[in-house]
Amino acid sequence: MGSGAKRKAIMEEQFVIEAQNVKKFTRGLQKPIVLLDDDDAQIRLVETCYKMSKRENQLICFSQPDEFLKYMNGVLDGVNKKPELVLLDINMPQKDGFEILESIRSYNEFSEVPIVIMFTASESLQDKTKSKKLGADGFFSKPTSFQDYISFFQNI
Repeated sequence: MGSGAKRKAIMEEQFVIEAQNVKKFTRGLQKPIVLLDDDDAQIRLVETCYKMSKRENQLICFSQPDEFLKYMNGVLDGVNKKPELVLLDINMPQKDGFEILESIRSYNEFSEVPIVIMFTASESLQDKTKSKKLGADGFFSKPTSFQDYISFFQNI
């Protein structure tokens, strides 16, 4: 493997988030963590695991991209709290997570909000690369167990 390929592999490794390495994203307890996922069953699972993690931040979940974007517009208007962290699903029927990510990153006000593309079954290098290019701060595949979800939330 050439030095350029090694450097790219290292960058890709660092971009993929391990549950124990996500603490760098959180800065305070007053701001909510916001999730966008079109799967209601997934949202219920996340809510349950989030409660079990005993996080103190409010968790705000959206199943529709338009509802999420309305919330973010409310942040710009000073009506809603700016998120501490945004978690996006990639595969959604109306607007995918990439479109949402691109929309969020188009506002300077959201340039410092950590955004993690997660809750996706994708392990695709192409998805990871695209996420990073569009401004995601990390990529985390859907956990396979309750404990993985709980650990993720305990460590952010």
